[in-house]
Amino acid sequence: MMAEAGIVEPTDDTFREYERVVDAKYLEQIRAEANEFSTKRLSRQSRLAECAIRSFKNGKNTIRPRSLRKLVRAIHDLQNKNVKN
Repeated sequence: MMAEAGIVEPTDDTFREYERVVDAKYLEQIRAEANEFSTKRLSRQSRLAECAIRSFKNGKNTIRPRSLRKLVRAIHDLQNKNVKN
């Protein structure tokens, strides 16, 4: 470290702690609805990476809140398309 920058004290360290505020039952419901559609189709509709959707479908709850919102919106859009057709 440069001398001019100063010493970072332990009290200045910032840690991010992500806490799941989404209900587990809600995540399971979204996961079941996501399994109705292919990963590629959900990826195109939600503009998310296929690996993020695939890991969510496989049971990992490490999806970001913004990505979850995009995924939920894509699922509902695809469900509404199937009802209209």
